[in-house]
Amino acid sequence: MKPSVTIGTFEDNCCDIQLSKEDMDVFKLDTVDVLLEVRPKGDEYGVFYTAKGRQWDIWCRADDIDYQGGAAFAMRDPVQAVRALLARKWRADFGFDPDDED
Repeated sequence: MKPSVTIGTFEDNCCDIQLSKEDMDVFKLDTVDVLLEVRPKGDEYGVFYTAKGRQWDIWCRADDIDYQGGAAFAMRDPVQAVRALLARKWRADFGFDPDDED
């Protein structure tokens, strides 16, 4: 059986997505809930997610070395777009250690 994913409707260029529990474990997220934002004019998209008790975001822009496709790709296949961003070799949350905070 394939893991369940829920995709909301796009409203104001944003879409709520519930990834599978498997995705949550693979990408080391705190929850399955993410928000995809698409910016068609700039041909970019980003995902907002929670990891290590904090909110984070990561973006795909046309000038990125690991550019996976633009806004049209994210609108056409939002789950694949989100997974591609979360699968990057480096994300800001990788370097964050909550124990180092005051």
